[in-house]
Amino acid sequence: MSGRVNHPGQFSARTPPLFWSVFNERQQSGEVSLDLAHSAIIPQPWERWRLARAFQNLGPTGKYGKWRQTENTHAVVWQPWPLAWIDNGNHTAMVAIVTHGGILQVSESLNAKDLLMAVYSDGENWIRVDNGEIIEPVRSLAMAGIFEIGRRLVGASYPITRPTPG
Repeated sequence: MSGRVNHPGQFSARTPPLFWSVFNERQQSGEVSLDLAHSAIIPQPWERWRLARAFQNLGPTGKYGKWRQTENTHAVVWQPWPLAWIDNGNHTAMVAIVTHGGILQVSESLNAKDLLMAVYSDGENWIRVDNGEIIEPVRSLAMAGIFEIGRRLVGASYPITRPTPG
């Protein structure tokens, strides 16, 4: 793993190592190509001036022409969701997405199937499937919702009885 991977979502530094270790152990490498115009790609530009400069310089009339991926651009695909998070090259990738241009080569993907089978959320807590133990409170309802969508994508089941907070 490159060490540059951001983990989007509001998981705290106190999130148990089990959580990320299951996720990271299932890393897959290989060539994945995504069309920027038709894929769910999430860039995170943070500087307005860089974004403005990218809009000025990219495109058919721009100084650099159509967007082309460089060594600066790095993205991570999360499986089974059809999501890619831009980890580096955010400003130019954002322009490429908006202007419908380019193919993004992704060489790093993380498959969360084992994690999705082992943990679920009731919207209030993250809970282990095997023993019903509460791992920690949910800090982002949106992330819990995305997580549960992933559970459905992989066909995960729920415990017959859910623990009641005690």
